[in-house]
Amino acid sequence: MFCRKIVLAYDGSEGANKALEKTIELSKWNKDVHVYVLNVNQPKLVAAGDAYMMPAIASVEVQSQLEAEARQTLEQAESRLALHAMCSYESLIDNNPAAAIVSFAETNDCDLIVIGNRGLSGIKKFLLGSVSHDVVQNASIPVLVVKENM
Repeated sequence: MFCRKIVLAYDGSEGANKALEKTIELSKWNKDVHVYVLNVNQPKLVAAGDAYMMPAIASVEVQSQLEAEARQTLEQAESRLALHAMCSYESLIDNNPAAAIVSFAETNDCDLIVIGNRGLSGIKKFLLGSVSHDVVQNASIPVLVVKENM
């Protein structure tokens, strides 16, 4: 598979690290590949009684904390990937990470999205959904889902 531009969805999780390893492997096939490492930080849920909801507007402190976490997460990927491919690093804050990943890939004319799979099952998958599943369902380009337990 020849790819010019790859989006690596990276959140620092074990699944994302597996996806990072696979991206490094793919970049060895084409030294001219450009990898966009994308971190989409979803605002934390706020407890309201027995329910959870997204905060309407994150405070300046919360925004700063999310940006600092994203920078730290991207630095993890940068230290490993920069040796193997041309890279750009992008951090977004979005309530819908899957939509943000797909939109970013389309806007930047990417050929492939690489994403980890946390392997949620049962009620967790029903309640939380699956970012990788939503990306696969909505992307117009190939998506490589790298399983955590490989």
